[in-house]
Amino acid sequence: MWRPKTKHFEKFDNDKNFCFTPENFFQENKNFLEQNKKILLEIWTGKWKFFSNLVKKNPDLFCVWCDLRKDRLINARQKTEILNPDAKNFSFVWWDAKIFLEKCGDESIEKIYMNFPDACTDKKSWKLRFFQQETIELVYKKLKSWWKIFIKTDDFEYFYFTRVSFFFKKNLFREISHSKDVYAEQDVESDDYICTEFEEKWIAQGKKIFELVFEKK
Repeated sequence: MWRPKTKHFEKFDNDKNFCFTPENFFQENKNFLEQNKKILLEIWTGKWKFFSNLVKKNPDLFCVWCDLRKDRLINARQKTEILNPDAKNFSFVWWDAKIFLEKCGDESIEKIYMNFPDACTDKKSWKLRFFQQETIELVYKKLKSWWKIFIKTDDFEYFYFTRVSFFFKKNLFREISHSKDVYAEQDVESDDYICTEFEEKWIAQGKKIFELVFEKK
């Protein structure tokens, strides 16, 4: 398996759950994916708690974390193994999420999660936000019909920007819900609700949590 020439990744040389290119991912998990396993994707966010719980709660899905931050991937890989020692339904991909999606088969993904991404508040950096018009069209091709995208943020402007972006693609996605204060509007004590480390931090600081859920038409 190809890997970057950096000592940080030496421990993952023979780790089939840690891939360094989309090609590595599909090669290493070919048999698993041929069993009609659908992909659940978390995109460059968080630490490890949310993803580890996704792996545990979704044994019938193949959970993938795609990120370019090697420190987050390494930490999450180690924690996931500790919390889910017998799990085989997950993989970490050190690659750009958009390129990874381009390599995925059409309608091969069942759910996409993005939790507290960099809000890129400077207008000059808005182009770095993931859910642009072009990317939404790409996601539409890769997401299975009637399945969903879940987005959480502590930044209202990012929440508004993303909601408007999807509005302009309302022929592709329908908005299932939008929440301007998750902790006031949802049952966060439910077993189905997974709180991230960043979320715990923002709540402790008295910030509101915003959420968007979109469904492919």
